[in-house]
Amino acid sequence: MTIPTQASRWAVSDAARPMAGNSENDAAKELSTIFAECMERAGTQHIPRAACLTAERDRQDRRLNNVYRTLIGSLQGERRARMVEAQRLWVQLRQRDQAFEASILDALGPMGDLQSVENDARAIGQRADLLEKYLELSRL
Repeated sequence: MTIPTQASRWAVSDAARPMAGNSENDAAKELSTIFAECMERAGTQHIPRAACLTAERDRQDRRLNNVYRTLIGSLQGERRARMVEAQRLWVQLRQRDQAFEASILDALGPMGDLQSVENDARAIGQRADLLEKYLELSRL
């Protein structure tokens, strides 16, 4: 059975990439090549796809935590306080989005579960991309 999630499509709209540049090198790092390779190997098999998605969500979460720690370590005073507050609010928004999403995706059963994990991995990846851009800008 084919599970039609966005994971089968690798393109991300430009609007979903905050502050991304126009060159190919600036394309969102959002999801890893390891993930793409894993999904290709998993094919249409539900359990291997779920394992790929879960591993990617965890990978993106580690990436976000690392860049956040680096960014916070490079900021001082009011800029640091603003970043801490912005991150707290982003976490709250993500939790609320997940609760709303669950109200829709739970009805889809396993397909909804996969989509939920994928959406979470993408949201975390997008946030990590944005914080990496902030880190780059803070060093100018």
